[in-house]
Amino acid sequence: MLWIIAVIVGGIVGLLYGLGVNLDRRLHALVNIIVGIVGGLLGIWFFFVVLGIFTASAFANFWLTILWALVGSVILMAVVDAIAASTVRARDRRMIEEERRMREERRGVGVAHEYEEEEIRRKKRRR
Repeated sequence: MLWIIAVIVGGIVGLLYGLGVNLDRRLHALVNIIVGIVGGLLGIWFFFVVLGIFTASAFANFWLTILWALVGSVILMAVVDAIAASTVRARDRRMIEEERRMREERRGVGVAHEYEEEEIRRKKRRR
């Protein structure tokens, strides 16, 4: 029964995280929901099984399940989002560098010449 609650809470957290935090849509909504579900399941597994944090009351365990699923989902979503963001930034840097290199090749201008032009512009600004 507890894992069903974790799946529901994880799915909701994944959906809300994707709508609120992940504004540039690095990850698809379905991926966010799946990562949220996995995080919820990992959360209850870690806190209930590994750490043994539970009570004798079924009512209290219900609320603890929601709490641990929420914590696990948010942590896993943040980790996956950080990895996706670093991957996107690395890809963007490679694309910008490749675009700059292609522009220079089309113009037939070397990098040293570009720096000389920049130095001339700086000198003109100082005057």
